[in-house]
Amino acid sequence: MAREHVFNASAIYNLPTFAGEGGVKEWLLGNWAIGGIIIYSSGTPITVFAPDPGGDLGGAHPGGVGPYEGNQRPLATGASCSGGGDTLQILNPAAYTLTGYQLGNASQQMARGTCEGPDFFQTDLSIYKNFPFRDRFNVQLRLEIFNLFDTTNIIGNNGVDTSFNAPVTLDGPRDQATVVTSTGEPASSFGRATRARDARQIQLGIKFSF
Repeated sequence: MAREHVFNASAIYNLPTFAGEGGVKEWLLGNWAIGGIIIYSSGTPITVFAPDPGGDLGGAHPGGVGPYEGNQRPLATGASCSGGGDTLQILNPAAYTLTGYQLGNASQQMARGTCEGPDFFQTDLSIYKNFPFRDRFNVQLRLEIFNLFDTTNIIGNNGVDTSFNAPVTLDGPRDQATVVTSTGEPASSFGRATRARDARQIQLGIKFSF
């Protein structure tokens, strides 16, 4: 599933060259350029799975009955899936449950990609200084700063714990049960960010062209 909104913008501003003025003014103040890139995109859709619920279910229902065999997904409670004010809590645990899950009825599962992951925002800055000489040669000094504002960008699905493995209680013995009657708390890591993209990086370079 793709991101809903994507915005990219870039610009380069060439400062005065002071060509022909000679001396320190042309050599030191001339031929500078500043460039920037701004990238924004809304989050990728996130799918939550319940691959190994515990409690009475014990990880797998006997006889291969029910959606607990594979990529099963929990039910929706109707609460917002957004994690709220905690920037690292991407998903709201209260938005998911296994209570009422009818064993063997996979049609009741939440749809894939029902919650939007964290947005992505990054600004890159580049500063160049050219030293042209002998008409056809140029030495360029480059200062490049990636993620200028050191924004924390979580890595979508791969950077969020999406396993809703909460203990459950069934309406009878495991070999006779038909429905989940209650759901315990999932692991404290559920819905939290686990990986982020690179922090601010700065690099210097020299480019020679002829």
